[in-house]
Amino acid sequence: MNTIGVREVFVTFWHIKSYAQLKKCSYDVLHDRKYLCQGLLVDWDLFANSVGKRGKLMKICLYNSILGEYTLAQSEKGLCGIWLQGQKHEFGAWNNEPKILEDTPLFKRVKQWLDAYFDGQNREIDFPLDLKGTPFQIQVWSILLAIPYGETITYKVIAKRISPTMSCQAVGQAVGHNPISIVVPCHRVIATSGQLTGYAGGIEVKKWLLKHEGVLK
Repeated sequence: MNTIGVREVFVTFWHIKSYAQLKKCSYDVLHDRKYLCQGLLVDWDLFANSVGKRGKLMKICLYNSILGEYTLAQSEKGLCGIWLQGQKHEFGAWNNEPKILEDTPLFKRVKQWLDAYFDGQNREIDFPLDLKGTPFQIQVWSILLAIPYGETITYKVIAKRISPTMSCQAVGQAVGHNPISIVVPCHRVIATSGQLTGYAGGIEVKKWLLKHEGVLK
C-alpha cells in the first residue's frame, strides 16, 4: 500500500467511553483512507464526520500532582474539565465529544494555577471556565465557585439558598457531577454533621484537599 504521509496524533472517538482507551496513535494515510492505530482500526471518514457534526475537537492534556494524574479538558470557550484519573463521571456531559491530546496556552495557565494551589497559594481564577450541565447543575456549581479557600459549606445550606423545598440529595447529585475538580471546589461541601461524604475523586482525596487548605487537622 502506498503511504501518502505519516504523523503522530493523540485521538479518541465519540464511541470511546473511558480515558484508559486513549491511545497514542501512529498512523499512515492509506489509499483506502483507513488508519491502523496500535491495534485500533480507525475510519477517518467516520471521525471527520463526527467532528463536523459536533464541532471542533475537545483538547485535553495531563497534569501530574501529588494526588495523581489529572486530565484537563478545554472547549472552544474555556476550561471545561479537571478529572483525577479513575474518578467517577469522567468527562461527564462532554463524554461523547471527539478529543485530541494537545497542550495550549490555556492549559499552561491552568497548570500554573494548580502548581500554586498545591504549593499552598490561593490564587484568583484568571482563566475562562465552560461549565456544561443542566440549569440546576450550573446553579449549584456557581455556588461552589463562591466558597472561599479554607472554608466549607453544607449540602443543606446550598439547598436552602436555591429553594426552601430543595432536597439535599439533589444538591449532592449536582455537586458530585462537578466537572472541574479543585477549581470549582466541590471538595468544600460537607454534611451538616461535619462528615465528609461523597466525592467523585474519593473520600481520601477530599480529606487531603481539606487538610491542605487548613480545614482539617
